[in-house]
Amino acid sequence: MTETKSNEVHKIYHPEQTHADTRVPDMTDAEVKKFMNNSKVDLYSPETYLENRAKGELSCSCVDGREEIGDTHDEPRVGAPGGGIGELLIVATETKKQLGSAFDEEVFFSNYLDEHSCYMHTDDHAISNLNKNVPELKDLTPDMLQNPPEELKDILLEKLTDPEFIGCGHLKLILKKKTGDLYKMNQDLVQTYIRIFYQKLWSEKSRAHLAVLTGSHKESAVIQVNVKKIGESNAPVPIASFSHHVDGKDAFVYNMAAAKLIRTEIWDTIYEFINKKGNNIIPDNSRPEILGNCEKLAETQLLVTLKELAANRPMYEIDIEVDSEQKGDNIAYKEIRRSAKSIGKI
Repeated sequence: MTETKSNEVHKIYHPEQTHADTRVPDMTDAEVKKFMNNSKVDLYSPETYLENRAKGELSCSCVDGREEIGDTHDEPRVGAPGGGIGELLIVATETKKQLGSAFDEEVFFSNYLDEHSCYMHTDDHAISNLNKNVPELKDLTPDMLQNPPEELKDILLEKLTDPEFIGCGHLKLILKKKTGDLYKMNQDLVQTYIRIFYQKLWSEKSRAHLAVLTGSHKESAVIQVNVKKIGESNAPVPIASFSHHVDGKDAFVYNMAAAKLIRTEIWDTIYEFINKKGNNIIPDNSRPEILGNCEKLAETQLLVTLKELAANRPMYEIDIEVDSEQKGDNIAYKEIRRSAKSIGKI
């Protein structure tokens, strides 16, 4: 999915619509196979993916299967809980545990958004709630949220960290009293990062990308995408983007390898941020430990989010086998086959 910073909305917005989710039937094995075979897939070398992500040409979106206003619903995406901001929060949390006051997580995130793309989403449910419950925001639209009038920014920054007005289920669950402790994350940090994200979004040169998702949850399966490289080439295993919506079916789609790569990139950026003055505060050997802790926290959070948003839904692993050919710096990937395997229910 290509990130843009456009304020144009390509479909009609109806803030008065109701949003009661109706549980759709689970996908069957045959439907998952069709979903898999008809999904669009793009393959990128890890280096190319990170370069394009930093420039805002690719994103790490949420696992959510709903349609983004202004985007093509069936376009392939790289999914992780909360998208890019979710991964940033994981790495910032584990780094803060290790380094304490040596790591200024707020200044880091603000600087990060000056040079790197970062995805976060809300939805039309949350905007509708703002319309109904905050008089000053009764006329707020998705377009206005992207670039609000100056007189609305303070009230928006106050309300947009309230779970009632957060459209990302993952971030909402982190901040809810009932589920927050399960995420093992400082809620103040989450709220601070959301505020910084919006402040940067409303600045002229920001690389923050806010998606507005629309409609009710109709995901009928959870899919984990894996890529397996065959052949003798020394080319790295590619990152695969995968559709979250195919032929009228939605799924929660998670790409574990991509999320791990993104956390590594974020950690390397933190390392440079802290050590840029030559103080060598972070020892080189701390990298494996912190990234290992990040992976454990990511697995914990993924499970909590899926249990809340996709309770009793069937889970599948989809393996994409690829061959590759490397000539100098150029790598060509060729998809060989796809296969799906049921791994039970959430």
